[in-house]
Amino acid sequence: MVESKCIEVDNAQSSNNETNPKLNNEQWQALIALHRTLLHEHHDFFLASQHPSASPALRRLASKYAMPARMWRHGIHSFLELLRHR
Repeated sequence: MVESKCIEVDNAQSSNNETNPKLNNEQWQALIALHRTLLHEHHDFFLASQHPSASPALRRLASKYAMPARMWRHGIHSFLELLRHR
């Protein structure tokens, strides 16, 4: 799953800057692509779950699994923190 890979990579990068050398351009591009993919997955999920023809059970999934918070935490905020500490 893309979300777990984002969490793994972000934790590895933020855990210890001394043991993890700075990322080169290719690694940054891969990290950007990974987070972009995660955001696209969340977008697709929201489009499907909030569609007018979606069942009530499907509409409740976003709140049940805290999807907006997860999108912010793992798709946006963690990446911004990596950029900030770059």
